[in-house]
Amino acid sequence: MHLAILDSDSVRAARIQRSLAAAGYVCQFCRSRDHLSDAIDARTFDILLFAFDEKTKGVLPQIVQAKEKGVRKILLLAEGKLASLVSRGLAAGADDYLCLPLRPHELQMRISVLAGLLVPDSMQHVYLKHGDYVFARFPNRLLYRGINIPLAAKEFDLALLFFRHAGMPLSRAHIAEAIWKQDGNEMARTIDTHVSRVRNKLSLKRENGFLLEQVYGFGYQLRILTEK
Repeated sequence: MHLAILDSDSVRAARIQRSLAAAGYVCQFCRSRDHLSDAIDARTFDILLFAFDEKTKGVLPQIVQAKEKGVRKILLLAEGKLASLVSRGLAAGADDYLCLPLRPHELQMRISVLAGLLVPDSMQHVYLKHGDYVFARFPNRLLYRGINIPLAAKEFDLALLFFRHAGMPLSRAHIAEAIWKQDGNEMARTIDTHVSRVRNKLSLKRENGFLLEQVYGFGYQLRILTEK
């Protein structure tokens, strides 16, 4: 699920990006009306987060443009003193709004609702199931025997990578490219640290039927054991 943010506050936009990335969304930052218009024309996102302030309040036409060009959901972010602009934004085609300052958990929940409206019911909850481990999307969650296991964004991506390739040795180069989009030769320590965290948090041990082990001189492999 791809999102875009129009916000004149780059610090706030960075916080929003980090929060949404942790929930599994791909998020781009539009710094200006022209940048947003280009992104709308290219149709590079599904949901738009539109932050109202004194610098952006004059871009209501972009909401109309976004709807006309196929942007599927729009969430407005605004301070209470700009309530009248929120009303105008909703009238122009926005789908929902949140008051600033944002609380990350509430933002993720609102985005999750909007994303759920764009995803078929059969895909909204279970993304991948392997034994007692269930990976869910929108937002990212990993459940073990029904209990949520808190994971950072990269830890979730790494765990999902191993489960999607269970029984297959994965090289450090492959892991680095898949998760960090970087050269594996420069990521060895980072990879080892994240693998250790995933192994411990998910209890990928012999007694649980899964074993995340190192393949000497190559990388790592998640083994599915026939006997617990």
